[in-house]
Amino acid sequence: MFARSASGLPLVLAALVHLGSAPLPGQAPGPTPPPSDAADPEVGLQTEDLAALRWRELGPAITSGRITAFAVDPRDTDVIYTASASGGAWKTVNAGTTWDPIFEHERTTSLGAIALDPSNPDVIWLGTGEQNSVRSSSFGDGVYRSLDGGLTWEHRGLESSRHVGRIVVHPDDSDVVFVAAMGSLWGPGGERGLYRTRDGGENWERVLAIDEHTGVVEVAMDPRDPDVLFAATFQRERRQWSMVGGGPGSALHRSDDGGDTWRRVEGGFPTEPLGRIGVTFCSGQPDTMYASAVGPTGGIFRSDDAGATWERRNAQIQSHWFYGE
Repeated sequence: MFARSASGLPLVLAALVHLGSAPLPGQAPGPTPPPSDAADPEVGLQTEDLAALRWRELGPAITSGRITAFAVDPRDTDVIYTASASGGAWKTVNAGTTWDPIFEHERTTSLGAIALDPSNPDVIWLGTGEQNSVRSSSFGDGVYRSLDGGLTWEHRGLESSRHVGRIVVHPDDSDVVFVAAMGSLWGPGGERGLYRTRDGGENWERVLAIDEHTGVVEVAMDPRDPDVLFAATFQRERRQWSMVGGGPGSALHRSDDGGDTWRRVEGGFPTEPLGRIGVTFCSGQPDTMYASAVGPTGGIFRSDDAGATWERRNAQIQSHWFYGE
């Protein structure tokens, strides 16, 4: 359970700052700090109040508290949204000094993806169901959209996708959205693959599908040309006694026509069975791309020609257990 009220927090933090700055026995006192407004409940917690604190994690346990995705408002970088594995979505308007829960009253609190509409960052898309494959991963019930910066939400479909890896919104057409749907972790079937809507979530079409055991975990859009897309398929299934964390269904795919047709990426990228794959464009130099792949032939890969050819830069990724964004 998350506490929503923290009216006494500024007083507690102010006391900790004071104790943290107090001299040890035998130590000469330091310079007197300037007066602070932090203890005044009307002023509230300020960013500078945290500067003297040494941080350590107090909880909750990593199973409930891990962050699965985040997004920054391009108009104001003090506004940040985070999605968590089982704690819902949170928003800060002061660069992380304080956070407010914004996804408390829906049917799930397990989230795997968050995306802001480039044309209007007050429009937020959430994909439910954590994208990691640990035993504690909770499932979701599709995708949600907010039109008012997270104040209210509406369900927009894909209820049986169970776990969502990534959401991408078209930069020039807010009605066009791509959702990487992974499907159930504990069994086959469901809505799994890459889905596209052209009407803001009223209708969805699956534009990339492999089989009932393989979903899509990642999708990346070329920042110069939204018709160029890369999608990573991921074959996985957890069982009570084991975990299938890869297979021939896992691969990197490319589309040059907005998702209508796809071809498998080669040109130095592994074609042998893989586990989870991640892919992204370098925003400052979109010809440069990076990909990560789990497996004996996996590792970190780089392309300097917009994904036409790839070079393995290291071979350190061998496990799917803890895979960061």
